[in-house]
Amino acid sequence: MQGKPYLVLVQHEKITEEVETPTSEIAAFRCERKLPCGHRCPSVCGEDCPGSEFCRECARVDTPAMTQVVDMLEFTTLKDHDPSIDPIIVLGCGHAYTLTTLDGLLGLESACAKDEKSGRWVAPLPLESDCSKLKLCPDCRAPVSGVSRYNRVTNKAKARRWCRSF
Repeated sequence: MQGKPYLVLVQHEKITEEVETPTSEIAAFRCERKLPCGHRCPSVCGEDCPGSEFCRECARVDTPAMTQVVDMLEFTTLKDHDPSIDPIIVLGCGHAYTLTTLDGLLGLESACAKDEKSGRWVAPLPLESDCSKLKLCPDCRAPVSGVSRYNRVTNKAKARRWCRSF
């Protein structure tokens, strides 16, 4: 492939390398940036940081964000969940879930290959026909949007739906 190589920065491993194609690895590391309140972002690297209402350090514990169940496997709320172990992602509708929960609910394993040794998502897979179903928030049923991590899964569903309207 000719042209300028892509510059890949893997911030959490302090690696900078040039490659001939864009990286297909999906980050699963907690974001290093700070929220407006000054505390560390609870989300994953590469996604937009949520507002301070999702800060476990200073948000009131009785707010909807803090009392929402974010981990559907262990049924923990944000106030009881440690985002250093499993970061959260806030969907466009405002509901937050852990990476593990959303990866499972949205079927990331059908869109990306996982390295068995490292546990990282490393390469895209051909999308199956069941990926054409619109992915919805488990709480309010709003379509999942605005999350880069799940673009392959959600965009295929949107494209299929758009094509059917013609």
